[in-house]
Amino acid sequence: MSNTSQAIEAVITSLQMIHKRLEDLWIERETLKVRLQQYGLSQDEIAQMLEGARSDSFWREQARLASSAMRDALEEAVNKALAEALAELPPPKGEPN
Repeated sequence: MSNTSQAIEAVITSLQMIHKRLEDLWIERETLKVRLQQYGLSQDEIAQMLEGARSDSFWREQARLASSAMRDALEEAVNKALAEALAELPPPKGEPN
């Protein structure tokens, strides 16, 4: 397997990890919404609570910190794949060296 293929596999693995995490977050969110409704909160109250949390700078910073490792791993894998793909390209034709 070439370096480029390995780098592309690393990108795919990172994307699969992110996709699984998004699925997990969706499951967690829906489960918690159902539980909150069972305890008497309306859908509107839940929506207001979540909107407040989304606009809160504390929670935004916590989200950035929690996702930074995944983001860094993806950026590194993409940059490596691009660099290796570019390195394997033949030199441009028509221009003398």
